Amino acid sequence: MDLKTWLSSSGIEFEDTTWKVPPAYPYGVYMDDSSTRGADDKLFIAEHDVTIELYSDAKGTLVSAEADLEALFISNAMAFESLGKNWIESERHWQSTYSISYVEKI
Repeated sequence: MDLKTWLSSSGIEFEDTTWKVPPAYPYGVYMDDSSTRGADDKLFIAEHDVTIELYSDAKGTLVSAEADLEALFISNAMAFESLGKNWIESERHWQSTYSISYVEKI
């Protein structure tokens, strides 16, 4: 799965791990930890644990972005965990974090 394209279909711009120059709020990043497995010297399965972070300078905008992202998860039957939101004083913006896991055949 192309995570960047899939997550961006929520209407929020995403980048893998970090932005060199962040776009306008809200925007997000994702980190994909994956492992592979299989049998008989062949790899057939990739397991992904993905952390997704949303950023916004206004709490109301962040809540709207959360709703858009959660709608994407729900419409694709993707189980998710919301890890809450917090204010990052040094960056002067809000952060909301999600976790998803999925398995794909490779």
